[in-house]
Amino acid sequence: MKRIPILTIVLSLSLLVCAAAAGSAGDGHAIPTTPSSAPQNIGPDNGMPGQAPVHGAGSSMHTGTARSLIQSEASGSGLSTFLWSVPSQVGVSLPWGVTTDRAGNIYVADDVDYKIWKFAPDGTYITKWGSYGNGNGQFAAIADIAVNSTGYVYAVDRDNNRTEVFDPNGVFVNQWGSYGAGNGQFNGPIGITVNKSGFVYISDTSNSRIQVFTPSGSYVSQWGSWGWPGGNGQFAYPTGIRTNGSDYVYVADYGNNLVQVFTQDGTFVRQWGSYGTGDGQLYNPMDLAINGLDQVYVADTFNNRIQEFAPDGTFVTQWGNSGSANGQFNRPYGIAVSPGNQVLVADSYNCRIQQFSSTGSYLKQWGSGSNSDGRFILQRDVAVDNKGRVYVPDTNNNRIQVLDQNGTYVTQWGSTGSGDGQFNRPICISVNTSGYVYVGDANNNRVEIFTPGGNYVGQWGSTGSGDAQFSLPYGIAINSSGYVYVADANNNRVQVFDPSGSYVSQWGSYGAGNGQFTVPLDVAVNNSGYAFVVDEANSRIQVFDPSGSYVSQWGSYGAGNGQFANPFSIAIDSGGYLYVADELNNRIQVFDKNGAYVAQWGTTGTGNGQFNVPTGIAIDSRNNAYVADHGNSRIEKFATTFSPVIIPLPGSTLPPTDPDHDGLYEDLNGNGRKDFNDVVLFFRTMAWITANEPVAAFDFNHNGRIDFNDLVVLAKEVSSS
Repeated sequence: MKRIPILTIVLSLSLLVCAAAAGSAGDGHAIPTTPSSAPQNIGPDNGMPGQAPVHGAGSSMHTGTARSLIQSEASGSGLSTFLWSVPSQVGVSLPWGVTTDRAGNIYVADDVDYKIWKFAPDGTYITKWGSYGNGNGQFAAIADIAVNSTGYVYAVDRDNNRTEVFDPNGVFVNQWGSYGAGNGQFNGPIGITVNKSGFVYISDTSNSRIQVFTPSGSYVSQWGSWGWPGGNGQFAYPTGIRTNGSDYVYVADYGNNLVQVFTQDGTFVRQWGSYGTGDGQLYNPMDLAINGLDQVYVADTFNNRIQEFAPDGTFVTQWGNSGSANGQFNRPYGIAVSPGNQVLVADSYNCRIQQFSSTGSYLKQWGSGSNSDGRFILQRDVAVDNKGRVYVPDTNNNRIQVLDQNGTYVTQWGSTGSGDGQFNRPICISVNTSGYVYVGDANNNRVEIFTPGGNYVGQWGSTGSGDAQFSLPYGIAINSSGYVYVADANNNRVQVFDPSGSYVSQWGSYGAGNGQFTVPLDVAVNNSGYAFVVDEANSRIQVFDPSGSYVSQWGSYGAGNGQFANPFSIAIDSGGYLYVADELNNRIQVFDKNGAYVAQWGTTGTGNGQFNVPTGIAIDSRNNAYVADHGNSRIEKFATTFSPVIIPLPGSTLPPTDPDHDGLYEDLNGNGRKDFNDVVLFFRTMAWITANEPVAAFDFNHNGRIDFNDLVVLAKEVSSS
């Protein structure tokens, strides 16, 4: 088995906020999934779902106020009109790296918004720069930053496998690097530092080595190799890196739970640490920092604490625990020491920077992570019930929020934990015809059920690969009979359950063949019981019949019509049209029931109708589309015109459906099938249909009007079905 690169789904999930997606690459070393001493993460999560390197490039990765209605002109293809969005948070979304310059100004790498933020020493905003892309000054995933003695900023662009350089005002100056294992090439670099002579040291994380460059980017040297458990100078994913005043190099060895120290030319000096929660033990440390006295501060990421060590590695003190209060942490990814010896921590999943004294006393914080009503931190999915209520799994706040059809906040439920009704990264959601809410609780590897009002009903699932077990339940759908389909991403399969959660069947395995998957992220089921599965890392949609047998597929990697760059979510409208959230192309694509491309809308940005990594989509009974605009931390609503708007008939609570996908809505009571009750309902409501519904959808004999002949045709179809 090949060594899995860092940018994979590893789910102790530090999700996104976060998980990473499955894949394989590397030098042939086997990665144990569990160490002999205790369970832990081997490759660091990268804050977003994604995939292994594609087409020779780095991994394509990519998270109490009622909102006011936002109106705009039509946007996109002309077939989708922007209606509203729940306002996005303004400020740092996912702080990963943090550093300071000689004046004490603070620089923050925002891994979700693809920006570098600059703040004054007191946290006052100064400027920001960056956007998504691979051009000069753009980022695909910014992991760490460093500032040299003259104020120039060096940024590790992890998923573009390069380093970029900016002047003190954020103006692009230079870049170097490409995907690979050669000198000066990178595979998911995560850490960077600059020594007092200006030489640049980079943790080339998935190549398990340190590379050294001149200030202008010329390759100088390297050291390190893969080792887990590792010997002196070997690494299992080196992440944070810093130099002290004597030019000794300190490296956070993430997978080995070590700090390793080297001379500036790479000669091993010493190491300390082991897996655990005790003093001086570490659990996947992501970063470290050094003060003027050579005291070492380590971001002990999965223990949610900061540890301080003497220069020789002797434990001094620690502070912090899991939570969101002052001085608590939720995945501290980055750490820095200011010129005044204050400790700055990128409290990543709390979406903030916290500042402490050198001894760990809390001083202040800033950032924009919000847990107020109607605001989200890195939501990934969205669902709509048959009354138009919008349900959002607010992933990083571990709660479900409910909005009305205008986007106004209604209610919420949930808290952090593994108990009944609690969540550890709720990531996907679906609502059945009775209004019951099914939530994929990712880190707890289970599905939970709630009443429409949020009361806990039940759950099923546990961690594993057996029947009814999960390894990252990432997408969820419910068919017209109430059966539940779960995209079990890391197990590369779809599992099916009855409405109560009893296991029924499964299909899929790892691979790129027909019916195989490489990270299935979502599933949708049409009225005929056909399942459409988003096979993310294979850049395609696969179709299966009601028994789970493979039928067809479409899609390939790219940015053309019908191509995908990380397809993430799928939904079906009343006419059988399929909507796919094309994550890294920042668009929604629409296909007919056979997979033929129809249209698209969306561009990269923060404006109305634009997207920054769309990861979820849902369609309501009036064919409005709701998009989880993940990177902008908002929900956007669009009116679409691909299928006619069908509303419930008098005497029925559900809108009619088109079970044959022929443009005719023979299922008048919305129960997913044609039967005698539909004939009775049609007879009683013919005049009402003529006045309130699109006539063409019920003109069964194709004569241009609703009349008794349509009733005869419908009755014949029902009797023969």
